[in-house]
Amino acid sequence: MSARRQRALSIPLRPWLRDHHFDGRAMLPAVVALELLAAGAAAEFPDLAAGATREAAFLRMLHLPAAARSIPATLELTRHAD
Repeated sequence: MSARRQRALSIPLRPWLRDHHFDGRAMLPAVVALELLAAGAAAEFPDLAAGATREAAFLRMLHLPAAARSIPATLELTRHAD
């Protein structure tokens, strides 16, 4: 049995986030993405201990557009029985 949840996010782009670059482009740091995931998991599944991450994989990096003050994103979570 598994439970799947989605929630829309608006990620505020603080100036210090633009310090992280890959291939000349500002990217959302993985540690910030992990914090967003942990907070979202805790909100959607309150009984889940989301404070420790054993595995993380990012299919792509999230580019931070130069003029944007925030960026929309979708948080997708699937909780499996095991």
